[in-house]
Amino acid sequence: MAAIPQTKKLNLAIQEMHLKHIFPNSVTRIINKHSELEWDGELTPSHFSQSYSIQMNYRIGKRPKVQVVAPELDVPQKCTEIHMFGDHSLCLHLSQEWRADMLLEKTIIPWTSEWLLHYELWKITGKWHGGGLHPEIKVSDLEEEKY
Repeated sequence: MAAIPQTKKLNLAIQEMHLKHIFPNSVTRIINKHSELEWDGELTPSHFSQSYSIQMNYRIGKRPKVQVVAPELDVPQKCTEIHMFGDHSLCLHLSQEWRADMLLEKTIIPWTSEWLLHYELWKITGKWHGGGLHPEIKVSDLEEEKY
């Protein structure tokens, strides 16, 4: 069996540079002794959509954590109905679909915009059209990641 090739993780400065290039009005910060990137930006998923204030926290080797800051989302009692974790961060991908050698601006950000579009459709239809699987993750598991 062939070994899976190791990929080079992109450092936070590279991620930050790409995010600022595509979203020049966004705010980025590298914090926690240069181990964590925070990004605050605005996304508008379609011409007919409202704008959403988004916060993303990323630590190399961890799942990027994305939350909608404003407007406040209507969250059903069972968060998994709209692919959300118990801490109200967005469920955007399966663990093997995103790697640290991928650019956040080409993966997580477009996936967030797509999630928002499906959220808007869910608000209209009452049905989640975004597909996907929702792994069983407890809030305590998310807290261990310490974003």
